[in-house]
Amino acid sequence: MASCRRCNHIKADRHLVELGWRLRHKPAPPTGLAWRIIGTGHRDPRWLPYLQPYGADDVLARIDGISA
Repeated sequence: MASCRRCNHIKADRHLVELGWRLRHKPAPPTGLAWRIIGTGHRDPRWLPYLQPYGADDVLARIDGISA
């Protein structure tokens, strides 16, 4: 689940129930390329095993301008 910086800081490692919070929307898996975050330019290879089932290799190849 994603939240703003302020709320994420308040939540920390606690469950929503512990805070008396509830979700505004039903959780759903990301669609399309929503799992990608662009900004740092750093790609941590430790994440690839988790992202490969969602087409990470193809997307990274397109970003880098090479054929997968």
